[in-house]
Amino acid sequence: MRKRILVGIALLPIVFLSGCGLLFTLTAASDNDAESQERIVAYVNENHEILEAIPYDEMPQLLLSDDGYHYEAYSDNEGRSLDQAERDFINEYLGYDTIVLSIDVSDENIVDFQCGGTGIATNSTYVGFYYSRDDTPFAVVFEGERLTETSTGVFEWQNENGSHAILTVKIRDNWYYYWVKYY
Repeated sequence: MRKRILVGIALLPIVFLSGCGLLFTLTAASDNDAESQERIVAYVNENHEILEAIPYDEMPQLLLSDDGYHYEAYSDNEGRSLDQAERDFINEYLGYDTIVLSIDVSDENIVDFQCGGTGIATNSTYVGFYYSRDDTPFAVVFEGERLTETSTGVFEWQNENGSHAILTVKIRDNWYYYWVKYY
């Protein structure tokens, strides 16, 4: 028995240096800051009036260059990075204890509020909510994909092999929860 324990201890570094050990280490260390659907729905219901009053046109963002294909580097007169300027904007309007990690105003119709995720790169899920000015469900991240209503107020899409998917659920007029999967 003692010999087996010694062999096991001797093999431990080999396992952790192998691909399996690396995969285990990366999986164990991966981020998991995703908020639950229940918490996101409650947050929107409690704060929708504040969320609707935010001046999104004043939000810090990268600007497209004149050629329309490249982003110009962000800088402001306070020397903040884009991430810090966005965080300051969120804290100013939503407070320091908000579940919102980032806001994306991708077009004039959709404001996307990211609330975390799990996993690493191509093996990950993300959650959040969005405001749709015209109260139409939207395939956040997979823009242009057609959502199918699978039950009242629940809309879904996935690619052919199921490696990319989205679930979006209507919370109230103009507000939707989303869950996005990349595998």
